Parts: sequence; structure tokens; C-alpha cells
Amino acid sequence: MKALGKRSLSTILAIVINITWWLEWIAGTVLIVSVIIAAFYKKDVRLTVPVSFSGVNFKTVGSVTQAVPGGQLQVMNGNFAFPIDVTLQNTLLIIAGVVMAFSVVLLTTYQLKIIFRNFRTNQPFNKLNIPRIRNVGILLIGISILQWVFNIAINLFLIAHFKWDQGVKLTYHFDVSCIIPGIIIIIIAEIFRRGFVMEEDNTLTI
Repeated sequence: MKALGKRSLSTILAIVINITWWLEWIAGTVLIVSVIIAAFYKKDVRLTVPVSFSGVNFKTVGSVTQAVPGGQLQVMNGNFAFPIDVTLQNTLLIIAGVVMAFSVVLLTTYQLKIIFRNFRTNQPFNKLNIPRIRNVGILLIGISILQWVFNIAINLFLIAHFKWDQGVKLTYHFDVSCIIPGIIIIIIAEIFRRGFVMEEDNTLTI
């Protein structure tokens, strides 16, 4: 199967991205509507947030043979669920968080949508693709930074409102899983820029 043009791999990916784009809109809308409905019909909602913390021995696991000693199950991260009152302030904060998260995801998907639309029309070195590819890389780096800021904000809230016993200490985890792909994509954007310059030079030479 060819990579570019009609009936190519890029066409299939463009279709997948378009479907993902609409699914993201639906998921975001459903989530926001659910929060608003909960504000009218519930006194409190159960909020679940990811947390990372210092290693804690959760359970001693016994051995079935003498050759292998028993072990300890150590926990360092997970989800923490707690109820919060459904006030106007809390509802607006949750909606703001959902909107911010989905905005970043939608912006990233939108950039990919336009890029693959040009790939489908056999225009990989379209000049407008270069900033779009770069934007995807910047958005991925931004996601890691936002996750880190969110982690700090949640930890400060949890420390202020809950007692953490048994030596549990919340930690500030910085996730680089989006930063590395973001840097790679920015480098790819530079490769596309040079490819566009070379294509322009060839056109002028002809």
C-alpha cells in the first residue's frame, strides 16, 4: 500500500483521526453535561485523582516453598477517591479542568487532522504543514508540563485536607512520556522545513 495520496495509508490515518476528533468532542460534551447534571441532583460527587507517593509496604506475601523467602508488596502510586461537595465553585473548577484538558487534546488532534488531509492529497511538504507539525510537538511538551502543574496542585490540596498515615508521603512526579515524542516531532518539523526548501529549489531550477 502506498504511503501518500488517495487510497493510501495516509488516507486511512486521516479517517481514523477524523473519527477520533468527533469522539473527543462527544466525550468532552458528555463529561461536562454529566458534571452539570450532578450539580443539580447530587449533594456530593466522588472525585478520583491519580497520585504518586513514597514506597509503602502494603502487604506481606508468604512463600509456598522454603527455597524462596516471602516478599512484600510495595505500593508507590494509584488513584485516590474522595467525595467533594457540589458547590458552584467546585463545579466550575471541575468544568474548567475538563475544558482545559480536552482543549489541549482537541488542538493536538486538529493539527494532525489538517496535516494528514494534506498527506492524503499528496502534499507532504506543504508549507503550512511545518508549523502544524511543530505545534503538535509543542502541545505534547505542554501536556507534560500541565500534568506536572496538576500534580503539584492536587498534592497541595490533598496535603491540606487529608491526614497521610503509615509513612505515606506524596511525591511530585514529572512524566517525560510526552516530552520525548514532542522533541522528536519538533525535529521532524525541521526536516519537513528543509524538505520544503529543497522542493522549492528544485521547482525553481526546472
